[in-house]
Amino acid sequence: PREAALGQDFVFACVGNDTDLRSVVMGEQGAFAGMNGKPGAIFVDHTTASAAVARGLLRADGLVLSSPALAVDMARWQRAVVGWLPRLAPDLTLGNGLQPRYLSHDPAVVAAYEADPLVHDRICARLGGFVANEGTRVIASAARWPLRTLLLYAGDDRLVSPRGSRAFAQAAAPVGPRVRSECFAALYHEIFNEPDAAPVFAALAAWLDGAD
Repeated sequence: PREAALGQDFVFACVGNDTDLRSVVMGEQGAFAGMNGKPGAIFVDHTTASAAVARGLLRADGLVLSSPALAVDMARWQRAVVGWLPRLAPDLTLGNGLQPRYLSHDPAVVAAYEADPLVHDRICARLGGFVANEGTRVIASAARWPLRTLLLYAGDDRLVSPRGSRAFAQAAAPVGPRVRSECFAALYHEIFNEPDAAPVFAALAAWLDGAD
């Protein structure tokens, strides 16, 4: 990761959980070590690990969150299961129920995802419980959020619920402009991979232009 991040203006990550993200960004060979040599480099975390691990990455100058998994819509029985299954069988894997067609309106993006040999539809009970429960704790900490953050999210997200991002943005109001959020009402989950991604990149560029 360090070599890949060396000299880059932007480093994007989309990994499975907080442990994976820390292994990618921390330590002598982590992405942050490579980014340290590039003033103003921006780290962009997408989806799963998102804001939760950000609380432990506060040496960063800024954080961009893209469609973070701060809320997931579940049936009552599913909510009950994630309350006890991670404790009894944390490594048990189940189908994640995600429908790739809702990643992006671009068929090529969906086709590439489905053809990727590293993509699978499994999720372990431990990660399922994390996704289901951690968002509430992150939202509760938003009013004391210490890091300059840009939150960009899809209003028509079918993979994670946009209500989590809306709740975080509302709860972060006391910190003022330190946390900026923007919802793209018609976009699917992968907002940077949508055919009409220009407004997303424009929002990112405007935020970067406002950096100290």
